[in-house]
Amino acid sequence: MVLKNKCFNCNKIANWVRYTQFSGNHLFCNYHAKIENDFLKCDSYKYWDKLKMKSKKSKQELYVNEIAKRRRKITKYQKYWDKLERELQKKCKHINLTKIPGANIGNYDPSADSYWYDFECYDCGKKWREKQ
Repeated sequence: MVLKNKCFNCNKIANWVRYTQFSGNHLFCNYHAKIENDFLKCDSYKYWDKLKMKSKKSKQELYVNEIAKRRRKITKYQKYWDKLERELQKKCKHINLTKIPGANIGNYDPSADSYWYDFECYDCGKKWREKQ
């Protein structure tokens, strides 16, 4: 899927995109991007990206598969680091941990009451729950 790139303000060819968490993505030409207060300032709510041209002769276009490619790469690294973290947690002896009792009581049927302990290891970061 290819999106036609037009500036959010003037309908000229867009060169920049601002991805935002809450208000969607907005395309800007060079001029309107540079006069934005947050141009090239990125945080957890928004970030700016330069659009890539399909070819020198054609109009600039934002490719959704480019975003998907970046997402696949990030996911690949996340899975790798998650695997390493799980291996580390298996090796940990869980000596430095907290044990917090929890309960769900006061039910109409007392046999539905339940009791458990929540554990968190400060060394490896593992969290788990065990019945009492």
